[in-house]
Order: sequence, then structure tokens, then C-alpha cells
Amino acid sequence: MGTNPDAPVIVPARNSATDYADVLRKLLPRGRVWTREDEGTQAAVLDALAVTAEGIDSEALTLIAAGFPATADQLLPEWDETLGLPDACFGPFANDTENRQQVVAKLISTGGQSIPYFESFALLLGYDIQITEYAVHTVLSPVTAPIAGLDWPFAWKVEIIGTPGVLWHRVDGPVQEALSFLGTTPTEQVLECLLRRYAPAHTVLIFQYS
Repeated sequence: MGTNPDAPVIVPARNSATDYADVLRKLLPRGRVWTREDEGTQAAVLDALAVTAEGIDSEALTLIAAGFPATADQLLPEWDETLGLPDACFGPFANDTENRQQVVAKLISTGGQSIPYFESFALLLGYDIQITEYAVHTVLSPVTAPIAGLDWPFAWKVEIIGTPGVLWHRVDGPVQEALSFLGTTPTEQVLECLLRRYAPAHTVLIFQYS
């Protein structure tokens, strides 16, 4: 049987209950009343205290592991609240593993506003994109340059390479379906959402699937 990735992470104690019970017996005062036998009421009390000590040891080590984002478990809600997760673009987490991945990604993200930054950002989601900027067309522009007006310097064409292009309505398709539409996947919709959010404030994004 496979292991459950969302199962609580429990770090074993460094010492067993038997080890703690042995230490407790050695710490008892000297005298006839303070027997170091393994049986009897006193031994049962020491064994019970030793089980508690083992549990505290394990909980302390588990808490240390839970404090780090990559291994967080019980503290995931605190990390989410601190970082504003789940992200609206991604939606609810599918599992704790995805939750941890987004926590780590948010913490290590350095941000950026350059085209190379956004192209490398898309690669993290598994997409190869190419961003094109435009300049206002003038009499000095090359004859092959697009005829762009005053608004076009604020446009970014984001070409998502290796994805399905426009899908056309079929004669056997439902009547309420658009005549043409982009066959985007949920991941591509996430990519669009994130790029629109983090792109420079003065830019307008135009997506092209090729």
C-alpha cells in the first residue's frame, strides 16, 4: 500500500519510553522505600511518566518540522493566513502537498517586472511563452514594422507556444456554443490570471495560443 502524502507528519522521539523510565529510576533517592525494581506500583508510575516524556519529545521534534514551510503540517493554516493563500488564481488546494508547494513558492519568489522574468515565471508552470512589445509606427519605422498607434506601446503580446489555437464551432456542436473559442486548460487559465495580476500596471496583455 502507498503512503498518504497528506497524513500527519510525526517525528519519532529521540529516546524511547524505556530509556526515560531507566533514567527516572536512576534519579530516585536512596533508601529501602525507593525500589528500582521493574514491577510494582512505583514502577508502574515511573513507566507511565516515561510514556509522557517520550510523547513530549516526539511532539517537540514534530513542532520543529511543522515550523518549516516545506514540511509544515499543523501550522499550514497559519502559513496560509500570513501569505494570503489559497491564491485566487489557483483556487482551493487539492491536498496538503500542493498547499506546501504554494507556501514555499510564495516565500522564495523575488518578483520582477521585466520580460525575461515573466518568461521564466511561465516556465515554472510548464509553459514556453514569448512576449512582444510594440512601438509607435512613424515614417522612420521599417516597412516591415507593424502599423501601431499611440496606444500600442502599452500592449504586450503574450504568445503561449505549443498549445492548441482557436477551436471552431462544429455543425454538430451545441447552439449556445461560440463560433470560435480558445481551448485553454485550467493551468493555462491560471497562467493568464497570474500574468495579468503581476504584469506592469501600464500594460495591456493580449494572449495568443500557437
